[in-house]
Amino acid sequence: MTTLSQVMKSLAAKGVRESFVLSEDGKALRHPEGDFPYPPELLEIVKTYRFEGNSDPSDESALFHLRTSDGKEGLMITTYGTYASEDSSKFNEFIVAVPANEQ
Repeated sequence: MTTLSQVMKSLAAKGVRESFVLSEDGKALRHPEGDFPYPPELLEIVKTYRFEGNSDPSDESALFHLRTSDGKEGLMITTYGTYASEDSSKFNEFIVAVPANEQ
């Protein structure tokens, strides 16, 4: 089974190293190299990776590889299931509005 850290290392080798940050209101993401926040319509999901803890199935997380409309790429990690936080809930509401172009 591939781990979260292995996937992140593989993506970093391809130049995808930056992390997106969710805005306080939960309506946009900010990329460290971006000049403005990106609402869902200016993003696309390149790939989604889901992980479950080896010893605890409720220890679940997802890694989203995202691309902006102006070509910036980055990652966003969220938890779901038992350990989901309020921030995770905001992100989950946000991410369902982002178009997926997964291959």
